[in-house]
Amino acid sequence: MKLSQEAVHEYNQIHSYTEQSVTVRHKNTQTLTSYDAAFVLTPNQILENIDVSDIKNLSADTLSALKELAPEVIIFTSDASLSFPLLQMAEYFNKQGIGTEFMSRSSACHTYNLLLIEERSVILIVSP
Repeated sequence: MKLSQEAVHEYNQIHSYTEQSVTVRHKNTQTLTSYDAAFVLTPNQILENIDVSDIKNLSADTLSALKELAPEVIIFTSDASLSFPLLQMAEYFNKQGIGTEFMSRSSACHTYNLLLIEERSVILIVSP
């Protein structure tokens, strides 16, 4: 589904998504790239080298790497119900002053773009 929100050219923005992929418009360009594997999206970076393929079992190194990005909010794509590992992860980030949300891909993509327009420091974790 293509998102028809206001374009914010100075940041990475979600252009469209399907259940299998997310298409990002790169900051300061009109370049579009579709991602069908897990990745981390920030307003200024697209990180494919952080292992977020299984959000229920993120390593301490991955949690630390996400914290180092200094977000206000981390949005995780997840269609699964909240489980103990996800609640523990949310508690970990909340203690650091970082909000966490677990949403369907559709809701997560829309929310990321809305927070981006508000110039909030947001991270989107897209996992399969």
